[in-house]
Amino acid sequence: MLCMKGKFKILIYLFLIFIVINIKAEEKQVGKKRTEVKEIQGSVTWVGKDKIAIIYASSETSEEEILLPFSPDLKFEHFKDLKQLKQGDTVAIQYEDIQEETEEGMKEKLVAKRIIFIRPAIPKPKVQN
Repeated sequence: MLCMKGKFKILIYLFLIFIVINIKAEEKQVGKKRTEVKEIQGSVTWVGKDKIAIIYASSETSEEEILLPFSPDLKFEHFKDLKQLKQGDTVAIQYEDIQEETEEGMKEKLVAKRIIFIRPAIPKPKVQN
């Protein structure tokens, strides 16, 4: 039969093995990446050479706007060039929501993959004096 010191040593070894296994499991979580394709629809507020901003929700007191950088393989539907998009045009944007676990925590990156033109901006009525 094992003496008390022997049982204590085995218990310590098992505890250390448990700690090492948990550390290895945490290390495997770092670098883990998850990508989800999403779609959002809204009104164009700004178009740059590598980003687009749209208002996707609004109320009487606030507006929700999102800025999406373009993917290098960005695709267009129902229009040919970004220069055709004007402020107020309605578009749908399919984008990737990439979430990656890093040592600092979860990082999220949004990337526009496809822009679908839905309709042109509604012209504002001219005020006559």
